[in-house]
Amino acid sequence: MSIDWEKAAESPGKKQKIEGSELLDLKNKIEDLENNIADKIKEIEEIKSESQDTMEMANEATNTLNEENLELNEKLKEAEQKIEDLVAENQEKSEEIEELKKQGAQNPEIQNQINQLHETISAKEQENQQLKSKLEELRSLVAKKDAEIQNLGSQPSPSTIESAQPSAHTAAPAPSPQAPRSPSTPSAPAPSSSGGSSFSFGSQRVVCPNCGASGPAIKEVEDKSKILSYIPKPIYAKKNICTKCGYEF
Repeated sequence: MSIDWEKAAESPGKKQKIEGSELLDLKNKIEDLENNIADKIKEIEEIKSESQDTMEMANEATNTLNEENLELNEKLKEAEQKIEDLVAENQEKSEEIEELKKQGAQNPEIQNQINQLHETISAKEQENQQLKSKLEELRSLVAKKDAEIQNLGSQPSPSTIESAQPSAHTAAPAPSPQAPRSPSTPSAPAPSSSGGSSFSFGSQRVVCPNCGASGPAIKEVEDKSKILSYIPKPIYAKKNICTKCGYEF
């Protein structure tokens, strides 16, 4: 006879007669569930390992970008201070010109000094414009680096994946009641519960198109043949190198 689950729920301590085939069915189902959980845990561990490698690479890139941003910010401060100094110096020169005009515009010597001051102011203004242009380039570069840091910071954390891991001690659901069967009819083997299930996570990995290697095997280096900017120092593009087969892409 099959298990009367309602009766078992009402009187858990009461015994029931169960056929050996019923017990075998239950055993097979429990083993299938345990194997399925073990497979899922193994898949999660592999994904966590790959995610950890990705996070380490992202953290390294973030640290590099932060250092570059610190240098750029220092250069910005220096440029801004120099612009302020030039503006103050131009103001002083303008005041000197006004004072000389008051002393006597007809004096050739004074007029010559005024012309020299005008030339000095013109040169300073030109230098000021060049500094402002360089300052805008530095600000644009800082904004670009900040955007790259933000993109790296949006990578998924391994703890997020770990929170999705099923517990190995999760209780298996109780099998549903089965209709009584004739003693002469042999029991059919229970279908495996792991047949149609799937378990996968999306992950971003750089894969070598030549040999298929990924993770720590792929290193990002500077491409000296491609220069993105010369200010404040040469900035090169990046390329990937496979440490297994040496392929560059």
